[in-house]
Amino acid sequence: MKKICLFALTILFKSGAMALPASPSDRITNIFHKDFPAVHQEIVQDCGDYFVVYFKEEELSSCRVFYTPKGVMIETIKYYDVSKLDPFIRCLVNEKYKGKEIKGITETSSGNIHNYEIILQGKKGGCKIKYEGMGLITMVQKWNTL
Repeated sequence: MKKICLFALTILFKSGAMALPASPSDRITNIFHKDFPAVHQEIVQDCGDYFVVYFKEEELSSCRVFYTPKGVMIETIKYYDVSKLDPFIRCLVNEKYKGKEIKGITETSSGNIHNYEIILQGKKGGCKIKYEGMGLITMVQKWNTL
């Protein structure tokens, strides 16, 4: 009888049936790697109601991905420079804001909403604008250079 019990326990342990369930962070990490298989150095932060995964996609951009505790992606945020900006958007901005240089971009996506906040700098000052698809560009903030 002892041998049968020992044999049954050995099979349970080897099959993983007695393994501890993965932590929520581990589950999010696994889901993240399915969504972003090329990323290997991420940081997962548990914020209670949601998880944030921080990572660098390339040298010139950093990203954040927000997940629900069940692993549903709810938002992405990317920070990058003008070299990564869509050429169509870059042309629209350069045409509307002649004499200003694009310094940085924040791209946010959630659901079917895709927005860009763009920092522009000129000789006399700078501004933050928002591009909301369909060519709609609005001024968010303006400042003067001292």
